[in-house]
Amino acid sequence: MRGSFVAAFLAAWILLGCDSSSGDGSGSDAPTVYDVYSYPTYVLTPELESALAYMWHEEKLAGDLYISLNGDFPNAKMSLIATQGEATHQQFIQNLVEKYDLNVTALSDDQSVDVYTLGTGEFAITAIQSLYDSLYDEGNDSAIDALKVGCKVEVVDIDDLNTYIALADGVAQDLEDVFVYLRSGSYKHYWAFDGELKALGVTDGCCAAGATYCHTEYPK
Repeated sequence: MRGSFVAAFLAAWILLGCDSSSGDGSGSDAPTVYDVYSYPTYVLTPELESALAYMWHEEKLAGDLYISLNGDFPNAKMSLIATQGEATHQQFIQNLVEKYDLNVTALSDDQSVDVYTLGTGEFAITAIQSLYDSLYDEGNDSAIDALKVGCKVEVVDIDDLNTYIALADGVAQDLEDVFVYLRSGSYKHYWAFDGELKALGVTDGCCAAGATYCHTEYPK
């Protein structure tokens, strides 16, 4: 995940995870099957430990970004994705972090900061803060720009989750199953943003964000 987002935006950070099982992108019908404690406790590789810890911060970034952009340009689909879809996935990741007793604060530049008390758009990792600020600045010019940023986030998510799924395959079934579910949600988010752009007259939908973010092959 880190590599693809580094190339696309900051050369320092990974972005991740959105959600939804429902067609509207809300995640309101998220499955309860992912009770991470019903799986064995696996021995995670250092790469998977790092991925999971970073994903906690990534999920916060995605959720905070959508909340902030929706505040500027209210959109029902983005609101559902932010408040329901992202909240569901953040809880999945939180459960995994707790199960494997990972210290997400250890990734912070200032480890005295309690990351759980940070407000919307506030991060204890400088690279993440810079990335959030950059994406927010890009998206807060117009409703169309906000939706384009959503498309970009979801594409990076999907690319990164493909990498994470491969890392977890045969190593940690709980992580793999959650990552697969997150990817399914990102597909739905992508098409939700695509549809909202088209409703605003952007004929190419997410493809208007650039060739890198044009993925007509994604499942609907």
